[in-house]
Amino acid sequence: GHQGAVSNELVTDSLEVVSHLLGHVVVQINLVKMCHIVTQSGADYIKTSTGFSSGGATKEDVALFAKHIGNGVRIKAAGGISSLEDAKEFISLGADRLGTSRIVKIAKNLADDGTY
Repeated sequence: GHQGAVSNELVTDSLEVVSHLLGHVVVQINLVKMCHIVTQSGADYIKTSTGFSSGGATKEDVALFAKHIGNGVRIKAAGGISSLEDAKEFISLGADRLGTSRIVKIAKNLADDGTY
């Protein structure tokens, strides 16, 4: 019911905050453990960062997540995605969703120029 959904959301939000606060200080082995915890929690997504820190998504993190998350858990890459080429690469590495305001601006500019 709703209680399970709320519980999963709280676990996901808590892990996201921990991941964000620790940033790149977290070693890969801890990221692998986090992938297992997120999978076991039943979360829908694992997210690289909030996109508002200095770090943002890294291609290495997305590739690591893709290798270690369980079935049904999707990856959101946020922050540090500054071009359409970046977006394509993150998607090819396993990101299912991108958190980026820059791509929206680029797409709007292309549409305004008539090149999109």
